[in-house]
Amino acid sequence: MHPSAASVDPDRYLAKVSSDPLSGAYSERFAIHAGPSSGGKPMTGPDAAECLRARLAMPGGPFAFYVHVPFCTGRCLFCGFAGSGPGGGAGARYCQAVEREIDSLALASGPRGPVRAVYFGGGTPSSMDSGDLSRLLSAARSLAPFANDCEITLEGAVHDFTRDRASEFIDAGFNRFSIGIQTFDTAVRRSMGRHLSGVEALARLRELCSMSMAAVVIDLIFGLPGQTIEIFERDLELAVSVGLDGLDTYQLNVFPDGALERAAEEGRVPPPAPLAAQGRYYALALERLGRMRFRQLSLSHFARGTRERNLYNPWAKSRLDCLSAGAGAGGFVSGWSFYRRADPAAYVERASRGDFAPDFVTAPHPAGEISSFLAGQMEEGALDLDAFRASYGPVPPAFQRILDNWRDAGLASEADGLVTLTTAGRFWGVNMAQAAIDALDEVSETNPAGRGSGWGSRGELAGWHEVHRERGAWSVGGPVCRGFSWRGALGGVRGAWSAGCSRNEGPSLEAGSCRRAGGWGRRDTVHETPWDGATSDSTLSLDQRFPDPGRLPGFLGAQEAPLNNSLLNVHVCVNKLAQLRDDSIKFKNMGRNFKC
Repeated sequence: MHPSAASVDPDRYLAKVSSDPLSGAYSERFAIHAGPSSGGKPMTGPDAAECLRARLAMPGGPFAFYVHVPFCTGRCLFCGFAGSGPGGGAGARYCQAVEREIDSLALASGPRGPVRAVYFGGGTPSSMDSGDLSRLLSAARSLAPFANDCEITLEGAVHDFTRDRASEFIDAGFNRFSIGIQTFDTAVRRSMGRHLSGVEALARLRELCSMSMAAVVIDLIFGLPGQTIEIFERDLELAVSVGLDGLDTYQLNVFPDGALERAAEEGRVPPPAPLAAQGRYYALALERLGRMRFRQLSLSHFARGTRERNLYNPWAKSRLDCLSAGAGAGGFVSGWSFYRRADPAAYVERASRGDFAPDFVTAPHPAGEISSFLAGQMEEGALDLDAFRASYGPVPPAFQRILDNWRDAGLASEADGLVTLTTAGRFWGVNMAQAAIDALDEVSETNPAGRGSGWGSRGELAGWHEVHRERGAWSVGGPVCRGFSWRGALGGVRGAWSAGCSRNEGPSLEAGSCRRAGGWGRRDTVHETPWDGATSDSTLSLDQRFPDPGRLPGFLGAQEAPLNNSLLNVHVCVNKLAQLRDDSIKFKNMGRNFKC
């Protein structure tokens, strides 16, 4: 659940019905990016290192790769990033440390790939020496083959992109540049701490686009202090005029006690545009960019032509596998998130000792899959209810209440199973996605048995290992069963159990000591978790590590009904790897037989 959801009235997440939804639907922003809260208390120390090592060793599919470069040659008022420049040898030392970490990742990772997208972010990666960036990109190619159409992005500031420097970046292998312009208005730029004037920034962009060797994408921010809607309209016109491949229009974030908030409070800059006024800026961007034949790829991102695809950002927001390197970098492996503190000096020192352990590792949230589905669909401006029902069953009443509210508030319309966001809905899209995620998470909290929900629920189980708790969800009778999920930290168990479904998409069980553990579940019409690991004739034993069945509400201890004589395949890795193929299962040390 969203951190604040447990302590407030759920009506907080309902939009206000008014004649002006652009300005009045909500009085606050719920999140910068929609998503569930963490799946549990983060692990630290040796437990975190072992957990990530076990998951990296398992075979995987396509993934993205992120490199964090924590250097900036300046500090902009609107930015929450604090860093220093790469001078004095700091950049070279940092590059060497990241290169060693990438080598370590390559050795620790099981077979996976290809790499679909690479993103060098920060910070300002373009402030680094181009030779160092080239070395890091070459090292990244050791992780797995790059897809033929791999998107390779370098984030940067426009003053770094001279023609010569841009050529060096292209020669290094980058095929996409993401540049923070924010505004072309010189007065606003100066007040925010930008290096170049608006005229200089525009000339640099024109030259870069004329090279036609990489996709060029820029960021514009609306709501900046001193930025009238007329200034923003001029920003859009100038951006379109230079021949860009893509454009982001971001709503200003004012960080609590940040440099911008303090400057406004002290009267050094005008106050930012209030939230109620910012929707007008967004509506203007949709109208102007649509007229100029830009396609809207997400709530904030627009593309013109075929070169710009915006692969990395949706991938990362969907919490698909994303490996990373560098101080301040984070990512996901099999749903587990990991993060390293943004302290370059400490990172370089640890790297000299070969210590690349994450500072935090967190288990997947039980509602992570459905949250990613909702956030991904909403990010594209529409929600396919037919796809929702096919995957998760009937729409729960709490979610239906949210959908009805969106329609009544002028944020969305519905036809033929497709909920389409209006212009106001796109502006408030992150709020709406967060409201839906929290509504469904609330259902899972209050329905521990999971019966009849169609998309499951969750419970918390103690045991298996002292260092973590087990979290899981069990669903019965839905069109597609996500099943009972075991998620452990050090022992590392995930899996699925489902019954009475037309399709079982339960994930594989995993254990910390195994490269791959496989999957188990009733073989329904379609079983999408084929076993492709090693097998053994050893007997199935949980070695006294299972908790007492009486402590497992809604789990197998309470489910002994026949399952229509269907075939059950079980592959479990605990201390031993076992494979059992039979029409019955016997869990030793539990004193029960479960018949299928």
